[in-house]
Amino acid sequence: MRDQARRKAQEAKLEHARREREAERRRLEAGKWVCPTCQRFVYPADGLMPGGECGPCLSYRQRAAEAAQEQTDQPPTGGGIFGRRRRA
Repeated sequence: MRDQARRKAQEAKLEHARREREAERRRLEAGKWVCPTCQRFVYPADGLMPGGECGPCLSYRQRAAEAAQEQTDQPPTGGGIFGRRRRA
């Protein structure tokens, strides 16, 4: 009798967890959108704007902006046409 009650409780617990996972999956599916840059499906997550770019596209854009900033921060290497000749 006790085993049967435990088994029923365990089955009810598993069914509840399955329903929660299914509800979460439906919520994510309802909120997904297509990334305007790479055309992949994007699911809602922290740091992502609905309808905006996906995480990889955002990080690529950020790295490119940082690299461009580093390039502009470096002093220009002088020399013009004959610059290599003067350094050698």
